[in-house]
Amino acid sequence: MDPFNVKTCFTEEDWPDYMKKGYPSYNKSKCIAEKSAWEFYESLNPDERRFKMSTVLPGVIFGPTLTKCFFTSGSYITQIMKGELSSIPHLAMGIVDVRDVSKAQITALLTPEADGNRYICSEGEIWLKDIAQILKDKYGKEGYKISTSTVCNCLVKTMALFNSKLKI
Repeated sequence: MDPFNVKTCFTEEDWPDYMKKGYPSYNKSKCIAEKSAWEFYESLNPDERRFKMSTVLPGVIFGPTLTKCFFTSGSYITQIMKGELSSIPHLAMGIVDVRDVSKAQITALLTPEADGNRYICSEGEIWLKDIAQILKDKYGKEGYKISTSTVCNCLVKTMALFNSKLKI
């Protein structure tokens, strides 16, 4: 029994509590869009559906990018590399390579049995501190000031009241 009542294993049946106060607007908009698409899809008579639907639910996406524009997953690396985080939140996240997300989306598109399903796409889990350590080992000798010290999440949540970039 989990004394903190924190769920540690998720399936495609789970949805985040995106309506709770303080839930990040980017994440909330993605949840609302997917939920609306499923509600529309399920409202159609199965015999009259002119399209099939499935969704791929990636963890934090890493890997090569084709753009220089801001993207959410890349912001973690950018903040760590620029030294914007003097301490790393005690946070683990599901991760996946962008190329694997692409393969999953194509597979879902081309597989008839995928219709009507949601698919989690994650290669595993990594602590943000471990990402910082990997970056420090590779780029620290080039002058990047990458912190690997951690800070408790209660402090990060308190600081996020004054700096929205710190919301976790």
